Amino acid sequence: MSALTKYDAARYALSVAVEVDEVKDIRDKAEAMAAYARQAKDTELVQWATEIKVRAERRAGQMLAEMPKAEGAKGQLVSRGVIGGNTMVPPINTAKTLADIGITKNESSRWQKLAAVTDTQFEEAVSAAKEVAGEVTTAAMLRAAKAFEPPKPAPVAPAAAPPAVVEPEIEAPPEYTELDAA
Repeated sequence: MSALTKYDAARYALSVAVEVDEVKDIRDKAEAMAAYARQAKDTELVQWATEIKVRAERRAGQMLAEMPKAEGAKGQLVSRGVIGGNTMVPPINTAKTLADIGITKNESSRWQKLAAVTDTQFEEAVSAAKEVAGEVTTAAMLRAAKAFEPPKPAPVAPAAAPPAVVEPEIEAPPEYTELDAA
């Protein structure tokens, strides 16, 4: 089986994967393949393996963004009003946590940033990374994703206060007048 056939098979496997675990497994294998290819000085295989790795990270980011969030320990501690204190109730939520999947918070964040890039922008960034560096890296793709972000609006300076109006001084009437004496 040629390297191109394996590349196409890996892309197909990414497209049909339904669990983050499956995508992470493909990513990990691509990362290992890239390391072996670097040792063998096979630049073509490095390029393919790193591209598959980044595509898997993007697909995992898409899946992570869609999956239900784990509730954590919320509501597990329940007071029964008995002597002996509180009891632990098993969590009702069955959503997998990042730790269950074997993904760090940092990886999840980076992959979801990759997933936020449109398909067209992603493909442009992949081809640009291949031309510039010869391989597609997550860092290069994140830089490209940042370049595609719309610029943040500049902070609005508070409106200048209108110039103070200086009113002419009016003489105050004396407190004691001649009419008061009469």
